[in-house]
Amino acid sequence: MSSVRSVPCLARSARLIVSLLAAAALSATPDAHRDENPWHRFTWFAAQLGGEHIKRVAIHVPVRLEGLAGEHQLQLDTGASHTVLHGGTLHDLNPAFAAVGRAMAVSGTIAGVEVINEPVGLMPDFRATVMRGTPAPIFGSLGLSFFAHRILVLDYPGERFMVLPKGAELPDRLEQRAQFLPTTLRNGKLYVPVSIDGHARTDIFFDTGASAFALSTSPERWRALTGLHGAESSTRRRTGSSWDTDVTLLGARMRGALVVGPAAVTSPVVWHTTDSRFSFSHWPDTSGFIGNEIFADRFVVILDLSRRRFGMASHAER
Repeated sequence: MSSVRSVPCLARSARLIVSLLAAAALSATPDAHRDENPWHRFTWFAAQLGGEHIKRVAIHVPVRLEGLAGEHQLQLDTGASHTVLHGGTLHDLNPAFAAVGRAMAVSGTIAGVEVINEPVGLMPDFRATVMRGTPAPIFGSLGLSFFAHRILVLDYPGERFMVLPKGAELPDRLEQRAQFLPTTLRNGKLYVPVSIDGHARTDIFFDTGASAFALSTSPERWRALTGLHGAESSTRRRTGSSWDTDVTLLGARMRGALVVGPAAVTSPVVWHTTDSRFSFSHWPDTSGFIGNEIFADRFVVILDLSRRRFGMASHAER
């Protein structure tokens, strides 16, 4: 699971931060001009989870901030409503770095975009983990708010990405060959149309932070999709860290196919947790999320939030 997540236990404290960040974003200096090659490399973070080697646990993107020497990494997490930095890790990197309060503004280069006074949230004293006690090589998450007026293009098989700055248009070569789906923004989540076992659903959000999961849903829906109860020998178990809390998920192959636009996977592994802290009931009209796995081997994905659309193009056609 994602090291940083907009979980219900933090939702109330996050609302004020989100409001402050939204107001600050309106007055932020526009992005600087980009170079002619907008592509940048991202890194798949791999780890051992539950005795299993997972090669795509998270997507890490480069960041350079004024006040911190060198290049560092943020986790790309569209399941997080806003960008948040970890005060504890920042202090470890540079005790003099001014990271106080619950929100701040940073300047530098984030995911290839030059920013000035970019508003972000701050978690004082927090350090992300892969498993409890095992530090993750990031100092924060790049959340959905960063892309409110910027287009994100993820070339999964090419392990590269680009973030087009405010006001920029999607290149014609992608615009013309991508298939676009309408999206809905609510609860700080990006909901995309999904077909699950032949049933169309609009209550599933896209979460790059839950990278290794094709689909995660509620225990009740999991049992309906798999025909299992969770105690069978065929049930998989995977433990990861979310907010420095170990969370165990159960997985099994679902009946039917998971379809998102041109991406279709027959009988993918679907996951759930019985931990009430991560219940989808905390979010209205939500029954689950999709991660990166359905797209990772074949597709380029486009997030164009200002136009409320989710694009997909075959990697082979680029």
